[in-house]
Amino acid sequence: MLPGALNIGDGYSRGLELEFEALLTRHLSAHLDYTYDQTKLTSLNPLFQVPNSSFAPPPTGGLLPGTPRNSIAGGFEFGHFELAGGQWRLAVNAHYQSDVVPALSATAPTVPGSRCLMRE
Repeated sequence: MLPGALNIGDGYSRGLELEFEALLTRHLSAHLDYTYDQTKLTSLNPLFQVPNSSFAPPPTGGLLPGTPRNSIAGGFEFGHFELAGGQWRLAVNAHYQSDVVPALSATAPTVPGSRCLMRE
């Protein structure tokens, strides 16, 4: 048996992406990003069935994998100071994304949403 690839069918992705950046003072800037993405599997390829596929296909109308419905990121950067021939800066950023379907399978568990806080 040889591995192969098979087009699962048709789907769509529609959404909105917003980005805001602001220079609050000479040394302080901020950013806020938001993404909303609505994905859907609209039809299945008739070949995407057992025995052609080793797992049960997802239901039509379900989400496409790898794309969170909501994602938001924001942060502040304080810096732009000359120091020892370079520039000094301090940044704090945060990111959140909602649940994600990891694969096109009826049995794949949903990956829960995540949060992250970073300092540079």
